[in-house]
Amino acid sequence: MKIIVAICVYNRFENIKRWIDCWKKSNTQNAELIIIHNHYGDQCLSNEFYCYCGDHGIKYVERNGPGFDIGVFQDVCRSRLIGFPNLPKDWDYLLWCTDDILPMSKDFITPFIEKIQQPGVGISCMQLSNSISPHVRTSGFCISKEVASKIIFPVDPVTTKQHCYFWEHRGGQKTFTYQVRSMGLDCVQV
Repeated sequence: MKIIVAICVYNRFENIKRWIDCWKKSNTQNAELIIIHNHYGDQCLSNEFYCYCGDHGIKYVERNGPGFDIGVFQDVCRSRLIGFPNLPKDWDYLLWCTDDILPMSKDFITPFIEKIQQPGVGISCMQLSNSISPHVRTSGFCISKEVASKIIFPVDPVTTKQHCYFWEHRGGQKTFTYQVRSMGLDCVQV
């Protein structure tokens, strides 16, 4: 079983340092940390991020384009993020986190994997929210490669906050949570 923990960051270098520090102190068996630096036209920190990640043995992937974290997630689901492991067997589970979320225990991966491996579960997440509509908070969730490959986005490519909001919780039967549930799978909170 191959697990990727992907951290999507904009230009918050301190968050990258904290994540890598937490990673080094954590139980990370069968998992690989990948830092995805998503920026739009501002490459001022790319070399610094790349060098810092490399110095700590962490894979760094740069993405220069609009779409925020959901646009990046779309690229991962569509196997088109250059530098990210894109082959079908490159990963079984993806633990997706935004950089402002930090692990609060040394064994932070296990609860996500244990929940998602239960029969009938499609997403394990940090938080289910009922704000606006029931939805998975996309700041921290785990998904299998199989389910990720079936997710549909409102547009391709996702480029605006409105696209993100529509997919997350304003799109009715087209939201992330609704799609997973329409596959006969549940979304569970860790």
